[in-house]
Amino acid sequence: MDVWRWVLVGVVVIAACGGDESKGDEIGIRGEQSVMKRQADGTWTQEFDVDGDGRVDVTKILEEYPDPDDPSVTKTRLTKKLVDVNYDGKVDFTRNYNEFGMVISEEVDLDLDGKPDVINHIDNKRIVLKEIIDGDGKVVESRYYDGDTIQRVEKDTTKDGKIDYWEFYEQGILDRIGRDVNADGRADSWTTR
Repeated sequence: MDVWRWVLVGVVVIAACGGDESKGDEIGIRGEQSVMKRQADGTWTQEFDVDGDGRVDVTKILEEYPDPDDPSVTKTRLTKKLVDVNYDGKVDFTRNYNEFGMVISEEVDLDLDGKPDVINHIDNKRIVLKEIIDGDGKVVESRYYDGDTIQRVEKDTTKDGKIDYWEFYEQGILDRIGRDVNADGRADSWTTR
């Protein structure tokens, strides 16, 4: 995928998904909105046709909860948003929210094949863990962050479900690399800077 396509995907995701939604998800999605529909699991869905082609491009999933100030009153809150950024009928971006309306994770389909390639785990508006997913849906790489600084990378280079490669960083600078050559789950060799 060339750089311009990446930029386009990013712009569309930002435009369709909005920014900070911790104050409620009122980002002004443009397009046709369907009525809210109650689902069998008790949640509600709200669908939007952003490009006017008759297909759903953005779906919000909301749940009901009792108002903490008045339990006799029921409120709704956003729990998930699904977005089709390239209007092909497949979800390319999913954002999950906690009970306070803060984003807790994002699933991103970078190659637009309908399956997530990256899962970002978010705490206090910062990515704390980025998981890279292979075509079979398995996590093959995990990147751990403290603030904006990378701390550790773990990889399953053999795709056997076991971590066999580690990178450790000190203040964002690669400090050492460990490799598991005998598949016992522990590093057998270390390379330092």
